[in-house]
This record gives sequence, structure tokens and C-alpha cells, in this order.
Amino acid sequence: FFFASLRMELDIKDYDTIIVGTDLIQTMLAAALAQAGKTVLHLDENTWYGGHEWSTLTLKEFREWVHNHGGEECLRVPNVEMLGRDRHYAIDLMTVPIMGNGPLVQLLVDSNIARYMTFRNVDMTYLWMEDVLQPVPCSKSEVFKSKAIPKRQKAQLMSFMKWISEHEDDDSDLATFLDQPFEVFLTARKIAPDLQKFLIHAIALDPKAGGQAGAYTTAEAIRCMKEYLESVGKFGPTAFLYNMYGVGEVPQAFARVCAIFGGTYYLGQGLRSLQVDGQGNMCSVVCVSTV
Repeated sequence: FFFASLRMELDIKDYDTIIVGTDLIQTMLAAALAQAGKTVLHLDENTWYGGHEWSTLTLKEFREWVHNHGGEECLRVPNVEMLGRDRHYAIDLMTVPIMGNGPLVQLLVDSNIARYMTFRNVDMTYLWMEDVLQPVPCSKSEVFKSKAIPKRQKAQLMSFMKWISEHEDDDSDLATFLDQPFEVFLTARKIAPDLQKFLIHAIALDPKAGGQAGAYTTAEAIRCMKEYLESVGKFGPTAFLYNMYGVGEVPQAFARVCAIFGGTYYLGQGLRSLQVDGQGNMCSVVCVSTV
């Protein structure tokens, strides 16, 4: 294994596994392999953990990221010093709220990796409806107090949510709709259009509804809604937790476990080439610094 730009070699010559990229899946894999006794080398061309989705950047790192993606016009500040200290910022490249009763929380608890992180409850969520930012009610009393939902639809909402929570996978009345768009199913149940928007965006959390490719099927939406309802009140008033210092804490925690079990990390190192022997087996890797 050789770093071309640094003209140096690692002390360990052979690794069982080389992983490129430190997104959540890669760091999970690295932690599992290291705990299983495998030697792991983990590389990332970025100088931070998390890839493109699970990254939390300082102000300096964020400015560099914007510069590399051609967005300098968005960050023109007359006096950079007025922004304060670099480390006072934790900027997530993507917002990833975590379901309180979701599989990720269960994994973090079961693996004891949660001890490396600090979480906060999300006290309130909002939905943009009719050009107004509306709070999403999280209890029966909040539903009937809400001004975002017309009175005639509140009872319909509560009835539908009860049906979702009691829903069984072998429900014969649902079978013909499982692979169809969720909106088709809601229309068949005579759910009002405004209430459909609320259920799709605030409860099922479908980012691609409205006829877009990739919109949730009925089966996917119902699964997400059940998970949402089971998460409400688990740790706080809403269904969500959020990392105290940004979503980048999650892949960093798995990376820390990998390092504890002997994994080697090199950030700011991009993959240049793979070299193979006469039998077609990979025998070495050449990397180049990206910083």
C-alpha cells in the first residue's frame, strides 16, 4: 500500500479490507469487520467523515465545500471575522432526523455505539402548507387544537391514524393498493386532498410525492407512518431525535469503534489506482492526497 503524493508507506503492508468513503454504510461495515478481527484500512478523499449525506462541517470546511461545488456567490461575507470562531459551527450537508423508535436507534443501542453520541429531542416539526409554516400536531389534543386542519377533517384524521396503528400486513382490503402510489389509496378511502398532503408529507415523510418518480407506494408509506406513530413520545413530544453536534456524529461513532479495534484511517486521501497480479487479484492500492 503506497501514498503517491506523500511518498510514504504504511507500517501495515497487508489489509483484509480496504474501504473507500466514510458514509454511514461504509463506517458501519468498517466497525463490523474490525470487531470481527479483520484488518481494515479506511480512506476518504474528504477531510471529514460522513460522505455526501452524513457530514457535519465547520464553517471553514463548509466554505471549502461550497467553493468546490461552484457556489461562491452564496457565501460572500464582507467581514468573515463577524461570523465568529470556525468551531462554533456545525453545518449538516443534509438534515437527517432520526426516528425515536426506528431501526437506527435500536442498532446504536444494541451495539453500545450510542454512548459515543449526544442526542436532543426535536420539540416541534412544521409543514409548509398554503404559504404558511404550520406546526405538526403530535397528540390527539394537539390535532383538535390545530388550525392547519379543518374541523371536519380532524375526526377523519384520527380515525385513519388509528387504522394505521392497528393495521396488519395481511389486510385483504389493502392488497390491491400495496404497489400503487399512496395517493391512489388515500383517494380510494375518500381522504380529503388537503388531508392527503398532511399525511404524505408530515407523517409518511415522502420527499417525492405528487406524481414524481420514486414516490412512496402504499406499502412503503404505511410502513413509514407506523414507524412515525410508534416513535411519537418515545423520547420527547415528536417522533424525532437529532444529534447534538450534527449528523456527522453517527458515522464518526462507527469509525471510532473501528479504530479502537485496530482500523487505520486516512482522510484527505483519494484512490488513484488498483494494481493486480497475474491472476487478476488485487495486490496493491495507490492513493493521492486531495488536500
